[in-house]
Amino acid sequence: MTPQTLQDKDETIKNIVIERLRQMSPNFKVALGDRGRFLKRDELIKEIEDDTSLGHQIIKIQLLYLESLKKGT
Repeated sequence: MTPQTLQDKDETIKNIVIERLRQMSPNFKVALGDRGRFLKRDELIKEIEDDTSLGHQIIKIQLLYLESLKKGT
């Protein structure tokens, strides 16, 4: 794959994860990492949009979830 193709793929995955999160209730909260507090849906989306390390973790978690659905586990 070319660098542009990889970048396009990463952007597509990022958009899919953001759209999945947007389908959740605005009151949805999750505890991730060592922040010591719960993050709301919109905070999770902002982490992804801001390209933070936590945003990358959120994407990885969502990809693992989707892969497990595909495998039926």
